[in-house]
Amino acid sequence: MTKLDNKISKKIFNDVDAIYSYILSSDEIKKLSNDIVKLLKLIIKKKK
Repeated sequence: MTKLDNKISKKIFNDVDAIYSYILSSDEIKKLSNDIVKLLKLIIKKKK
């Protein structure tokens, strides 16, 4: 991953954590964050 990818992934994780920390476990938050990052990468690839 590039620096930008890491920065975006960290931002997504922090945002998901802030929103869902009351109802999801930390493992579920990590999985959801990773799924969001994968989806965004797929969307970006399709646009290219």
